[in-house]
Amino acid sequence: MKKLVCSQRYGTTVVRYQTQQNPPPTELQILNRERFKQATQLALNDMLDPTARTKWAEEAQQSNGKYKTPRGVAFAHYYELMRNEE
Repeated sequence: MKKLVCSQRYGTTVVRYQTQQNPPPTELQILNRERFKQATQLALNDMLDPTARTKWAEEAQQSNGKYKTPRGVAFAHYYELMRNEE
């Protein structure tokens, strides 16, 4: 038997069937999530350092629109490093 779920969206009450539960994450998904967390933390730490932030800002400007923010460039750099480690 399916469960009904009530929620509000844009001021309107919506009733729908509950979706299936997702299966537990695989080892690869867990590894990817951990890499993502670590790359995010390293990028945030670089944003607190004015010298590193300036370096990433220059790279963002030279990326021809691929990266819009210094944090995006830093994250991409660290994430790629972690993917290549293994």
